[in-house]
Amino acid sequence: MNEKTEPKIKENEGYDKYACGVFIVRADNANFNADFSGMPRELPDGPIYATDKALKYCIRKYIHDIEGENEVFAWRRFDVEKEKLKPLELDGNIEYLYKQVHAKEKTSKDINQKEMVEIALSKKDVRFFGATLAAGGKNISITGPCQITYGVNVFKSGSSYTSAILSPYSSGKGKEKSTIGAESRATEIHYVYDFNINPNNLTCDEQIKALIGEDTSKFYLNSQDIKLFKDAITRGVNYVTSTTKVGAIGELLFFVEFEKGKEKQVPIVPLLKTKITISESGSKRNINITEAIKSLKDYSPKSFEIYYDPEYTVIEGLNQEVQCFHIVTHKKL
Repeated sequence: MNEKTEPKIKENEGYDKYACGVFIVRADNANFNADFSGMPRELPDGPIYATDKALKYCIRKYIHDIEGENEVFAWRRFDVEKEKLKPLELDGNIEYLYKQVHAKEKTSKDINQKEMVEIALSKKDVRFFGATLAAGGKNISITGPCQITYGVNVFKSGSSYTSAILSPYSSGKGKEKSTIGAESRATEIHYVYDFNINPNNLTCDEQIKALIGEDTSKFYLNSQDIKLFKDAITRGVNYVTSTTKVGAIGELLFFVEFEKGKEKQVPIVPLLKTKITISESGSKRNINITEAIKSLKDYSPKSFEIYYDPEYTVIEGLNQEVQCFHIVTHKKL
């Protein structure tokens, strides 16, 4: 066994590489991302899927809980109005965050575009995913370096079902019967997401530079941000433990890095999910990454990393180039 250490990270070194990969969420008798009817979402041709927003929420939840609320921009915040909690609108959210940064109040109409963009980019989730800012009569869009596709189930045995549940409360005043409700889940689903990280989305954004000046480097991704991204994506799903999400876990992170400039050669979304297969292997699940690795070899990747739990998962297609880490502890396997 190799020495059990996490991947080495240089302190606050700027991140100028290109990265892409796959992240898999396993959900057993859970509903990781329901539609508005409460059912697991389904594509028109049948497969169960989850949106990128569902995974981004888990990442933000982790950052919120571990790094602190003020490190997240897109988060539901509340104001108390007439003894009722009222969710803040975007304008109110920006005003709240402005006050946290500058220790003084300012309305969204008085916050200029430069200040608004600087507030947004100071938050880790915007540095990852970007944001659309339409507040105070101003409108600007920030394209984040990290883009995530929808997660699509590739496990053929998975299916959804609905259970009737009984409430402890009456169905109405004066009625003798309790309320009967329903909840929907899926038996076993493996949501496979593609993602890519292209720092040029920010570093080459002329609109941002025009607003806040040429020296925008403090808002660019650095090595600590990438470490946080790996921490949050591998552990974030486990942090969301609502009734229907209990049973959903981060199953695998396949993280591939390329040297600077390779983003011009590697497809922005390589659709690695189409190269991943998942099958039963006794009590474990077998994830085959052979074709995924093969499809990237022509682009001369700098490194391959796999994060998984060998107690539950068997990885097929590993070679000496692939570094393996435990998906929760990040210790080297």
